[in-house]
Amino acid sequence: MRAGELIRYITIESLPLTQDTRGEPTPGVPTTFATLWAKQETFGGASEQQLADQGQFATAVVIWLLRYIPGVLPKMRVNESGVIYEIIGVDESKLRIGELRLHTTRLGI
Repeated sequence: MRAGELIRYITIESLPLTQDTRGEPTPGVPTTFATLWAKQETFGGASEQQLADQGQFATAVVIWLLRYIPGVLPKMRVNESGVIYEIIGVDESKLRIGELRLHTTRLGI
């Protein structure tokens, strides 16, 4: 992975669970786990705009390619300039070469 390909600045956030007044678990305030450069890819090679034009945007899987950092979990999320992506999978298969892939879906569409 070349550094010049990592052109998106993202924040990986964790959402701690807290309890409301009735003892029900609710998501807490997001905390920053890591802030780093990444490359955005989409499943099937289509861009975000192409998927949006086809009406498939809400269900599109967006893959983030980044340098490996330990501790990233599927219950975290990616924040890119206020656009939130829920992490649905963490691919560590290229750990040997220092790569991490996060499979995400965009929230709020």
